[in-house]
Amino acid sequence: MVDDLVSIITPAYNAEEHIGETIESVLAQTYKNWEMIIVNDCSKDNTLKIANEYAALDNRIKVINLEKNGGAANAWNVAFNCMKGRYLSFLDSDDLWIETKLEEQINFMQENNYAFTYASYDWIDSNSKSLHKIIKIPKIMSYKTMLKNSNIGLLTVMIDRNQINIKPIPCVNMAWDFLLWAKILKQGVIAHGYDNIIAHYRILSNSASRNKKKAALGLWNIYKNYLCIPFFKRCYYFMWYALNSIKRYYLD
Repeated sequence: MVDDLVSIITPAYNAEEHIGETIESVLAQTYKNWEMIIVNDCSKDNTLKIANEYAALDNRIKVINLEKNGGAANAWNVAFNCMKGRYLSFLDSDDLWIETKLEEQINFMQENNYAFTYASYDWIDSNSKSLHKIIKIPKIMSYKTMLKNSNIGLLTVMIDRNQINIKPIPCVNMAWDFLLWAKILKQGVIAHGYDNIIAHYRILSNSASRNKKKAALGLWNIYKNYLCIPFFKRCYYFMWYALNSIKRYYLD
């Protein structure tokens, strides 16, 4: 493990339209000590070609090509076995970071000795235009509060692997990031929120997280089969999660 190196995990599937802009947002970072691991999940378009072109220009970018599509959780597990950094971050292949994202977040973590942080972010459309929607976050998140209301945006997370023992996760079809956070916080870790907008989440009509029915079923599956929450508690947490999601996305 390399101290002060940030490993950035980017699963990619049929991402040719936006992955170049995503990579450019990493290349523009004011914090330069990073590696970006792009896992091409058997894309049918030019995703692999674009990723390889960037990797040829900057050796901090590594590309892993999977010959069989396995989903985002599997791509994360593959990248997990290759990453070298002390700090772990995530960036989907269509999202963007502001240029000071890594620098601001590492300073926030090191100044406070935090092991797990996340931040506020906003929404953009397919043309990278602002949708004037900001996702604000609470100051702290525990295991129990996360089960009711996870404001932890994948694109804003940074984890210090010196302080947290992270392991591969089951290859769930939906909400794999929720499962990873839950497994970490269940150890007694507290996640701390950085209340500055440091990333842009792209809203696409075919985004998996926008399929509310599938997302709900995926969350219920995690509650039941991976976190082993009893039925009535499951209903309680699920109800609160649904209400808080409605509030966050439609009312705030």
